[in-house]
Amino acid sequence: MSSIVRVPATQHLSSLQISLEGLGSHGTVILTATWNGFALSVWVGLRDVVEVWQGLTQDAQSTIRCVRFCNYTWGRGPADEDFANGSAVFPLLTDIHTMEVGRDYLSHWYPGFLDDLNQLGAQLKTIRFELEEDAEPFKDRGDMYKRWGGKVLDQIEELVKYRFEHGRPFSAVERMVVSETEKEGRLQDYVWRCFYGDRGLGQYVRPE
Repeated sequence: MSSIVRVPATQHLSSLQISLEGLGSHGTVILTATWNGFALSVWVGLRDVVEVWQGLTQDAQSTIRCVRFCNYTWGRGPADEDFANGSAVFPLLTDIHTMEVGRDYLSHWYPGFLDDLNQLGAQLKTIRFELEEDAEPFKDRGDMYKRWGGKVLDQIEELVKYRFEHGRPFSAVERMVVSETEKEGRLQDYVWRCFYGDRGLGQYVRPE
């Protein structure tokens, strides 16, 4: 497409939204890139993400700085083999400085997702996570803690500590704000503040 149609705005694309969908037995990604009111959206199979993206933007040389992983459609989700190919999107993330992670990605996407986040370069400075408003935010609360998001909260803590210990600390670790009611927003904010304070995440963050 980029070799046939010249769209000047594609040179400035800087924000990419990745939404994982389920179509029958095949995992599909919706890539939506934006800049200053211009949006470019395409449906693509997980295995073909990089090839399609390069085909759309190869001459534009756009640099993605912000990526948002949106929660995917439940029900008929991607097949197991497509989950395993989730890492195919990571070549698009080499220049990002801000990432937002929907609540389902840490616990339900491919097994190596957290390891890939650990290995992203030092240019990734700000990360935001979506939490359930009814999550149990405190550590070591037994079965109730495990039931209400405990594993996900542990993974967030491990990620923040790992990058700090390996010389790539975040400058901000924040709550991802999504479309929600005012009440849900207040509850999610409370859970996040309790979690952030209980784990002492501030000691691993180095504001710029």
